[in-house]
Amino acid sequence: MNLALGRVPALGSAGVKQMINGLESFTPDGNWMIGEAPEVRNFFVGAGFNAFGIASAGGAGMALAEWVADGEPPYDLWPVDIRRFGAGHKDRIGPHAHAGGLFATLQHRLAGGGISIRPAAAPLAAV
Repeated sequence: MNLALGRVPALGSAGVKQMINGLESFTPDGNWMIGEAPEVRNFFVGAGFNAFGIASAGGAGMALAEWVADGEPPYDLWPVDIRRFGAGHKDRIGPHAHAGGLFATLQHRLAGGGISIRPAAAPLAAV
């Protein structure tokens, strides 16, 4: 808080009037997602940060801003790229709609269940 007061002195006289707990935003694999929406050109997304929003804000914001400005990601962002989700994840409320589903999904993924092989996997495996 002391560091924040140095940057925004008005925080010193601001009072907290109400604390609101909001919804958490989880993705099926637990990673946040950024990038250009595959279905809408020039529509960029930064979502699914759940508890990591503040910690990831600087780097994710910079990467997304550079992507918007330059038209391509500044470096390999595949683990958080929105395009990693296929059609099966669109407009779907299912087991990932709550935190319990997230942890079950992570355990399933770590155990190797439900893995789909992308077309690029075979040529890459040969390298």
